[in-house]
This record gives sequence, structure tokens and C-alpha cells, in this order.
Amino acid sequence: MKAPFIIDAHVHTGFMNGFFAEETDAASLVRRMDSLGIAVSVNLCDMISITRGPASGVPALIEDFEHSDGRIYYCGTFDPGRGTEDLRYLEKILGQPGFRGIKIHPPWHKVSADSHSYEPVWKFAADNDLVLVSHTWSYSSYNPAQALSLPGLFEGWIKKYPKTRFLMTHAGGRGDGHAQAVRLASDYENVYLDCAGDIYIPDLFVKLEKLADGGKIMFGSDWPMMDPRAHMSHIMLAGIPAGSKLKVLRTNAVNLYRLPV
Repeated sequence: MKAPFIIDAHVHTGFMNGFFAEETDAASLVRRMDSLGIAVSVNLCDMISITRGPASGVPALIEDFEHSDGRIYYCGTFDPGRGTEDLRYLEKILGQPGFRGIKIHPPWHKVSADSHSYEPVWKFAADNDLVLVSHTWSYSSYNPAQALSLPGLFEGWIKKYPKTRFLMTHAGGRGDGHAQAVRLASDYENVYLDCAGDIYIPDLFVKLEKLADGGKIMFGSDWPMMDPRAHMSHIMLAGIPAGSKLKVLRTNAVNLYRLPV
């Protein structure tokens, strides 16, 4: 393929809390995409959306989609503390061509992933054929709130809502969290993983080749916090067939998000 074909399934725009990056806007993202052969990215929200709700943040994401000529798709957000208010806004934007899913973040919102307060968003995602995306990670001594997003906490919802396509970002983090995420993606048809963030596990894609071929794991960078080249090179240099690399770099994200590319 000579034309850009890579799909970055996990980016953000705007300044990230606790992280410094000089370039965080959509125009900078498009320039980086062009330099690396990335055709399309999926914006898993900005800090405004995650802190103030989708009604405050998503209008800018809609503009980014339009100004990028449809190259930056986006997810809305759901905070269980706002619940009905967030879903009411998300219902208004159903049918927007760039709207592909809903992001939840248990550590940020300080609500455990197995809380009953998440049920409305699981049902909403199933009813409206949207991807439900969540931050997942492992136990962390320096960030105890990460325990609210341990992959195993989602299993009850995964079983109850088998029609909800569920993406576990960061593939559960490291150690036991990662092992839990891999098990869930292997055991359940509706569970998917991305490799975004600092999960630099040796031979990750060799170990997960079966999941890659089954459409279950995809490339994500976590830009602007992480350079896309980190995981792109990890995938391209992995000891797996070229067809498997293509699935990770493009096909699996296209199928999960139903991208018209």
C-alpha cells in the first residue's frame, strides 16, 4: 500500500492533566498523521469531555472531524456521577458521522468499573450499536485509583451485555491486569484490546498473534502523551506475518468502529 492506511485507534486532543506536550490540537495531530502514514485516528476524548462532560467537550471534537475532512473520529464520554445528563447529550448526537463510541474512565471518575451506576451506558451502547471504551490498568502502588479499572471488574457487564462491543484500552496495563485483559479478550467475543500507552512488553504482538488474527487487538498510540512511532515500530518489527501486522495496524480498528474507509 502506497497511500496512508494505518488507523490509530487511541488518540486525544487538548492539554492532558499531568502531561506536557507542545502540540495537542487537531491540526498538529493531522500533521503527525501525515508524516507517519496514518490515514485515520479515533479521538477517545479530551480533558474537557472527561472532566465536564460530553456536552462541554464534544462540540469541539465534531469540529475537528469536519476540519480534518473526516479523518479524526471521536467518542463521547460518560461519567456515572452525571449519568442521565451525559446520555441525554449523547442521544442528541446519534447519527453524527464522526461519533463512534463512548469512553468511560473509572479511576478519573472515582467509581469502580463494576458499579451498578455504569449499567445505563452499557445498555445505551448496546441499543445504539456504539463501541464502549474504557481505561483499564493493573494495580499501581503510585496510583491506587487504577484498581478501579482492573479488567476483571468488567466481566459481569461483558456477560450481561454480549452485544456491546467493549474495548479495553492499554490492554489492561501490565502484569496481572494485562493477563486479565488477555483472558477476557480470548474468552468473550465482544471484548477487544488496544496497545496504547506505556505497555512496552517484549514480544507483545508475538504473544498475542492469535488475538490479532481474530480481530481482537489494534494499534493505538495515546498521542499526544506518547509518540505513535513507539508502538508502530514495535508492531512493524514483530516476528509475525505481514497479514497479522496489517490487522493490528488497520483492519481490526476498521471492523470494530465500523469505519467507512
